Amino acid sequence: MPTFLVFPSSDVDQEETFIVEASDEAEARSKSLELYSENKYFREYVESFSMNRGFIEVFLEDESGNFYEEFFDYRIDLYKKFEKDEQKIEAYIEQMIEKNVRAFFQDRPDLAALYLYLYEYQNSPFAASEFPSEMYSYILEKTNFSYFDEILVYPIELREKQSS
Repeated sequence: MPTFLVFPSSDVDQEETFIVEASDEAEARSKSLELYSENKYFREYVESFSMNRGFIEVFLEDESGNFYEEFFDYRIDLYKKFEKDEQKIEAYIEQMIEKNVRAFFQDRPDLAALYLYLYEYQNSPFAASEFPSEMYSYILEKTNFSYFDEILVYPIELREKQSS
């Protein structure tokens, strides 16, 4: 079976470089999903609901763009649309986050429901659940490995070490 070297296009770290046996490049990329989904920094990114550091950021927008300006102020058009009522703005943002999460996980409503549950109860001691491994793999695949910029896959030949 052919062998492939799989690594991110930028900031190559030895821990993020893998040798994978696969029938072709697509299978090598697919096999690397599980390996990359175990990256602790990627997992922290997915698990963080911080507006400026976590995966939640991809859901903080509507057709006009991100809900927040610099320093976490709401966009000016939101103030106008909701007559400066911050409770209405927050309610709108929460609705849009749910809509965006459900759209992202459209073919996996179970993962959407779990993500929304953990988002809602993120600071609660009652949130005993955590992200399953398949969620990390799903996010990587769905975002085309964007956390790692781009994943490069090269066929390689491994040679037997010759003894002297």
